[in-house]
Amino acid sequence: MEAEQQETTFKAHYLGVYDNRLLTELDLSEPETLVAKAGVSPDLLPESLRSLYGAGLQQKMEELGGRYKDIQTLSLILQKQDKRKTYTLSNGFSYEPHEAQALLEQRLQEFPADEAWYQQFDIKVFAVHYLLTEVQPAQRQELLKRYTFLVAWVKQFSAWQQEQQNLQSTIDTAISKGNHMSEKEGKWFAVEFCRLRDAFDALLKEADTLKFPVLQNMDTDQSVRKYLLQEELIWMSADSLQGEELNTLINQTVTVAERMQRVYTKCLGSLLSLQEQLVTAVEAETKEKELL
Repeated sequence: MEAEQQETTFKAHYLGVYDNRLLTELDLSEPETLVAKAGVSPDLLPESLRSLYGAGLQQKMEELGGRYKDIQTLSLILQKQDKRKTYTLSNGFSYEPHEAQALLEQRLQEFPADEAWYQQFDIKVFAVHYLLTEVQPAQRQELLKRYTFLVAWVKQFSAWQQEQQNLQSTIDTAISKGNHMSEKEGKWFAVEFCRLRDAFDALLKEADTLKFPVLQNMDTDQSVRKYLLQEELIWMSADSLQGEELNTLINQTVTVAERMQRVYTKCLGSLLSLQEQLVTAVEAETKEKELL
């Protein structure tokens, strides 16, 4: 239990920067390109390292946290679940309900800039720790190995989540038809659910080409496919809608998503732990040189 907690609980000094998101899908084919893109050099490495999780990050995370709270508040106002005549947002200003829609749209338009910031942050974190391993080839190989798996896993996980959204959207559309669904429409939905089932199956096969890194409390020699789902995906008929089959498919996709999330969290936790070890080793070496 302690080992699992250590690998799935991120330390406080990360300030939540890895919470509620997936790591950027970095292009690791040319690590030196990422280092150049990060604007990090060996001469500025100590300063870059200190700035990663310092006051600047705290300020940014407070800004992002305030924005997400604003979105929640504005959504409740628009849904009339919050009936206050005035409300205050993270900028300290008060507004009235009729302003909520425009304010929400403004906040949502800031998401691309947030994503760009996260991407640059992830690149810088990689670049700094990659440079720390310059004279440690074994550590550099392990760092690249873990980053490579994590990036591949993020790609698989993101694709799985997208297909889950597609499945839910199709279900919602079918439900909206109710008793008015025609035979032709029923046939279309049956074909669409069958297609979605095949898309999930293809993702499972693609994930099975990966090999787990060493992780706590996991048999990393086992097949990725078998870990994610022991049984085969339910067969779906393209000729007619079958509620029981659809419910089984939904449950299976949720099971896989939960296990993908666990692997992602554990892989990220182990990567952060490795990076912490690199920093500790460098700091110890620096102190030893100072004493000499």
